[in-house]
Amino acid sequence: MRATCVAVVPAAGRGERVGSSQNKLLLPLAGRPVLAHTLAALEACPQIAAIVVAAREEEHPVIAALARDAGITKLQRILNGGDTRQESVYQGIRATPASYPLVAVHDGARPLTTPDQIAACIEAAARVGGALLALPVTDTLKQIAPGGARVACT
Repeated sequence: MRATCVAVVPAAGRGERVGSSQNKLLLPLAGRPVLAHTLAALEACPQIAAIVVAAREEEHPVIAALARDAGITKLQRILNGGDTRQESVYQGIRATPASYPLVAVHDGARPLTTPDQIAACIEAAARVGGALLALPVTDTLKQIAPGGARVACT
């Protein structure tokens, strides 16, 4: 399979929702940082030619080191992410070489996505112009009513 895609990984978030003062992508999961798992899946996908990570500037050295330690060879660039996910994705896409026909945006906080799932999504995007990866939800989800005092729906 020919590598035709650049992966943009927004990774400029903070760990506030998981109760950490550290970026959740740098927290350990099964002995490695969360982001290392995500980058490894992209690295193992034959359609991915290069990886661009959008992160906070102060985390660039840490991300470069974890990528090196994980044997990530496709990491092309670490650039400054934005204040929002949208800004980080925009910066990543702007840094993507025009020679690649496809861009995959994959959140750094999705470490369990497999190379086969990524490949299937890229193949679908190549066929029809765009695709996204989704799996059925099996857990119960609840929506909280405004004010947070009661469940609005399940």
